[in-house]
Amino acid sequence: MAKRTFYDAFQVSRNADPETIRTAYKSLAQRYHPDNPEGEKFLKILNRAYEVLSDPAKRAGYDAALADDDEDQPEQSRDETFTKNATATEVNIPADDPAQASVNGDTALYEAAIGEKNTTYYLAKFEQFDQQGTGLKPGWNWPAFVLGGTWALYRKMYGWFFAFFGIIFLSNLFEKTGSPVIGAIIFIGPWVAFTIYANSLYHGKVSKKIAAARLTLRDESRLLAYLRQAGGVHAWVIWVFGFVPIIGIVAAITIPAYHDYQKRAVAQQSQQPATDWEKGEMTPPGGSPPQNQQAATEISYEEAVSSGGASPQTQLSMPTADIIPDGPIVDPFLDSVKKAAAQGDGGAQYNLGLRYAQGQGVAQDYAEAIKWFRLAAAQGHAKAQYNLGIVYYVQGQGVAQDYAEAVKWFRLAAAQGYADAQFNLGSVYAQGQGVAQDYIRAYLWSNLAAAQGSAGAAMNRDKLVGLMTPQQIAQAQKMASECQQRNFKNCD
Repeated sequence: MAKRTFYDAFQVSRNADPETIRTAYKSLAQRYHPDNPEGEKFLKILNRAYEVLSDPAKRAGYDAALADDDEDQPEQSRDETFTKNATATEVNIPADDPAQASVNGDTALYEAAIGEKNTTYYLAKFEQFDQQGTGLKPGWNWPAFVLGGTWALYRKMYGWFFAFFGIIFLSNLFEKTGSPVIGAIIFIGPWVAFTIYANSLYHGKVSKKIAAARLTLRDESRLLAYLRQAGGVHAWVIWVFGFVPIIGIVAAITIPAYHDYQKRAVAQQSQQPATDWEKGEMTPPGGSPPQNQQAATEISYEEAVSSGGASPQTQLSMPTADIIPDGPIVDPFLDSVKKAAAQGDGGAQYNLGLRYAQGQGVAQDYAEAIKWFRLAAAQGHAKAQYNLGIVYYVQGQGVAQDYAEAVKWFRLAAAQGYADAQFNLGSVYAQGQGVAQDYIRAYLWSNLAAAQGSAGAAMNRDKLVGLMTPQQIAQAQKMASECQQRNFKNCD
């Protein structure tokens, strides 16, 4: 049998007109799609055959070469032989034939479709795949391994790009439903498989694009121009996805720093009002400190016993009329304090309570103040615990007067070493308010507060000495020493 020709491949005669050849090519190219491994080889032959026969100059040269080679065999006989016996896998154009379809024969088209990035690398890979025959061929691709779907988008392999999104979604779904191992397999398996066959998949994609373009474009210059435009790479992908890690690093540095700055600002703003309010020294704009502070801090035990009217240092915590300004104080940190308090920050909750108690930037509201004090106290905030003790001790400050509840909160704050709470705890023991009257414990807590610098507690302790026996004083001093060693825990 004579060597089959490009005319045989299209099952047309040598004198077929260009439109007949084009129609035959289109029909066969659709039949032997690149996605069908059995038709991949024949499609390459069709591409090469159409490149030659659709160009008048190339066709003339090809016809002349055939005339020299096949003078003794009638054309009709050859066509009949092909029509009766040939299938896609039987087409056999010798490798030494100058018209053999391969990357070498279509180098310009492949270069146009690949683009300028790594053209030499992919041409070499594609030529190697052509020599290996049909089907997927393994060939590790490092950019595909590192970038995954991003590499597919860069090479305009949109189907694989979106496939990666689906893989990631499924992986996360299994992980969230309690199957992290399956999720990892779904994620890693396809990623590695794609990396291994990325070059071969890209080869098929480029071949398909060239075959499709030949169906509509006869002129080689237009064909090349189209492939350069439709092929190549998306250079913007590198810029976009390159900046994502940089933005992530910057965000990881700046966002925590900004949060730390906000917390410091809230703390700085919060600490000053908290200290002043607890010490009874808050001064309104244009006002002056209260004048009754000394009397409030120097409540004596004898006065308490004789008059029954002495009380813990209530002036130290709850604002009185002479320190509340006529109008609201502008508080530039109020929004930050509210936000931090809502997020569960104990210090912010405490200081928001102070603002409601004082009417600083908000309408004065003891009930709201107590709400925030209680939330902060539940987190172990000593000053909030102390102020809760005050509001329960003082009648009409947002809750019903309850000495036992006041003692409870004084005791919690005192156990954290808060001197004012220790002073007040000593006072209620001395007076028997909310607890059984106990001079030893009154001395114990007054002595501990005095050791931290409380002048009022020192005065009360010294006056208690005249009401106690030497044995009681020695016992109270021993208990105070042991309490300090235990860091104020389990002292009462």
